[in-house]
Amino acid sequence: MLYVTYRQEGVGRSGHAFSDIFSAYIYGFLLGAEVLYDDSWGRQSIISSSSFLKHSAPSPERFDCVVEINNLREWSGLNFKQFSKVRKRILKGCPSDPDKDTLVVLGGVCKIHPNMVFKWYQDGLIDSDLYTEKILPILRCLYYEDHKDGVIDGTVGIHIRRGDWCVIHKKKVAKYFGFDYYESLISEIHGRFPCLNFRVFCENENYDDIVPLGNLPNTELNIGGESELSEHFNQLCRCEFLIPTTGFFSTAAAYLTRGKGVFISTRIKRAQPNAFNSYTHGIPNFHISRSIGDMVEDIGVVVGDKVSVV
Repeated sequence: MLYVTYRQEGVGRSGHAFSDIFSAYIYGFLLGAEVLYDDSWGRQSIISSSSFLKHSAPSPERFDCVVEINNLREWSGLNFKQFSKVRKRILKGCPSDPDKDTLVVLGGVCKIHPNMVFKWYQDGLIDSDLYTEKILPILRCLYYEDHKDGVIDGTVGIHIRRGDWCVIHKKKVAKYFGFDYYESLISEIHGRFPCLNFRVFCENENYDDIVPLGNLPNTELNIGGESELSEHFNQLCRCEFLIPTTGFFSTAAAYLTRGKGVFISTRIKRAQPNAFNSYTHGIPNFHISRSIGDMVEDIGVVVGDKVSVV
């Protein structure tokens, strides 16, 4: 029997940790392997250890072979050629006897993003639509096992990234994701759909520039740290419409969304290309917008100019 797990290195951010851990499930589907829980998974704050334990296999008392994959640093995720090399290495390390138990321990940055698996199916590289049939269902099952579920009608969730990223990429933040951009974004959507309420979420570090957003019509500004992270993330996932930003925290909310659509600005591509790659390849309900005007139109197409009123 083949088993796979992902061993986290250090604490890291919840978004990064989440994407690493969930890669174990993706490898499991691609390799026909059972997924094992690792104690390091408890360091992130998105999915509970109890949920992971419920939706993973019991571990054998011992393994006949252990294969470690920890020499990669692919933040954009593995492409199919890279995955094929990893798979070949794994299979080469497995005993020829199928009754013997082999554990594959993933580490480093050898993640596979869900949208890549969707593209592989579209390109005919894999036989079945694992993204739709397997990956998305288990992802949502893991999260909503013990979190609030159901759409919050009439809401637009906007994630704004600040914190240390704002310092490291100060010029890019000012150019692509400054106050003026978000003010225009909210104002134009409100002008078209005045019944919508906006819930803006941002970490409690280096956020002073966006504080005035709370004065805009129908806009609620939510600033929080580690203690608020779980509640804020849950609300993002459940807003009727979601506008994410860079980073795996936003990406995770996009995949977990219970809403009608995710609206992604190409500004993400200009600010952080590897983050934008996580949203591409034609994922259903993911809408790529080149401008604020395009995003407003995309929202209109999704709802037929009719939105829920709260």
